[in-house]
Amino acid sequence: MKTATILLTTFITLSAMSCSQPKGTKDYLKTVLDNLEEIQSATYYSRVETWHPGDTAVVYELTYFIREYDNPSDTTIGAIEIQTSADNHSHLYYAYDGKMKASVFEEHKGIMIDSFKVDRNLPFRPVGPPFYNYTKSILRYILTTKDSITLEKRGNENTFHLKLTIHEDRQVEFFGRAYKIPDPPFRDEDPTSRYEIWIDKKTNLPYKYRREMSHNISAETVSDATFNNNKIEDVDVTGYFPEGYEIRYYGDKKKTSGDDVDNLIGNPAPGWTLTQTDGQEISLNNDKGKVVLLQFTSAGCGPCRASVPFLNKLTQEYPNADFVFYAIELTCKNISGVQAYKKRVNAGFNFLHGTEAVRDAYGIQAFPVFILMDKNHIVHKRITGYQASVDNEIRGLIHGLLK
Repeated sequence: MKTATILLTTFITLSAMSCSQPKGTKDYLKTVLDNLEEIQSATYYSRVETWHPGDTAVVYELTYFIREYDNPSDTTIGAIEIQTSADNHSHLYYAYDGKMKASVFEEHKGIMIDSFKVDRNLPFRPVGPPFYNYTKSILRYILTTKDSITLEKRGNENTFHLKLTIHEDRQVEFFGRAYKIPDPPFRDEDPTSRYEIWIDKKTNLPYKYRREMSHNISAETVSDATFNNNKIEDVDVTGYFPEGYEIRYYGDKKKTSGDDVDNLIGNPAPGWTLTQTDGQEISLNNDKGKVVLLQFTSAGCGPCRASVPFLNKLTQEYPNADFVFYAIELTCKNISGVQAYKKRVNAGFNFLHGTEAVRDAYGIQAFPVFILMDKNHIVHKRITGYQASVDNEIRGLIHGLLK
């Protein structure tokens, strides 16, 4: 199935605020689900795309080669996934085998292993299911749920296109089955969840889905799929680990040279000139003689979003003559995405559109990261992550530097 855009007919609403379907639709979806249940293994190319809400530019787009196996012994998602380069099917990016997940970090020549021994206080393992497992969970949910949902369909002679809207008070995600996501630390987000699935009428199997949440939009399209040619008994995820890479375990505090960003502390902050949401260019050099706080942030980061009320207050508490704060967004592809994010989170402070150069200069690998520098722009403190205790820590540090 090629990934070219398919022209579709006008929407036909099948149901409103209920899980009932007219005769025929439910039977067809059951047929598709039965076909998915017959897949014991699959190989295919997967094109993954993500967007930030309000930003039309794709934030992330990459094609992988996937080996997927049905794994009933895994009570998490019920699948094994081996994700490799589209050009080199032995070049591992990510794997999950039911006991652990492994992520390869090329820039550090390392492999991070998560054996799920560290409690994250979540009702599910944070494992992204492979395509056929994922669409199977969505269709099973449609056919069995008592949640308030709307189903719409459109299509042509080649494609059946289904749109699912979930009208619940919490967003619904699929990790082997449907989970209602715990309340976020902010309550002004729309809890509506939307999923679309495109089904090839020749095979009666999905080939694309699109997932839309208030904080993130993603899509996956598969092509050149083959089925049931591989056996789960032959799977050895570790056999794909690149030789010579350092293996680390989630929760291990040991640092590698690639993680060592403390060399910023006590040294002049790397300079930059970036674009503000009003189109004006801002340079760090413009704020000589001021204490400067930077937050490196992402429009798809929940803790970043949770920090906004504190940052709104912070920028009102200190006079601009002595202190300045900038949020530097690093994942939007253009300034319009940063503008949309600033408006969506009701931020009353300066937002700048970051670059890969500034990300590398400050060693940003996760979000949020706070960098505090004194009036001479010597880096004084680096704080990674956000929780309520960070508020008073940052206030105390600023107060000390302003004396």
